[in-house]
Amino acid sequence: MHSCSQKQNENQPEPKTIRKYKTDISDPSNTLSGKTETLELQYIAFGCPCANWIDVKKYKNLPENEPLGDKTIFIEPAEKSLELPKSFDLTKHKIVIKGQFYTKPDYPKGTPETEATTATTFNKAPVFRYTEIKIENL
Repeated sequence: MHSCSQKQNENQPEPKTIRKYKTDISDPSNTLSGKTETLELQYIAFGCPCANWIDVKKYKNLPENEPLGDKTIFIEPAEKSLELPKSFDLTKHKIVIKGQFYTKPDYPKGTPETEATTATTFNKAPVFRYTEIKIENL
């Protein structure tokens, strides 16, 4: 028998609060620089969702223990048809892309908010929006 002041489910965990995440954490007011450039980039695999593309020439000329974080960028296709194909192999390929940088460090358009993107290690970085892409061997 239970009294009115007694909890009936003392061993039950508290209900979890469901957090609503944003569908896009990029800055909608960020604008393109207006300067078209061609970049030759290599993918760097980090253990986070960080900016993970680096200029091939910069990467080859870096001292061995040089940190990469401030030398990497995000890329963003101007159209869905320009996304990297499934055949892209980050250990064998590089990309040559043509486009423009956004004026402020940011996240690529469409980057959803997740537990990983809310971590303190997920920093804004330069974002390059490309309109042309070519895949080449390293």
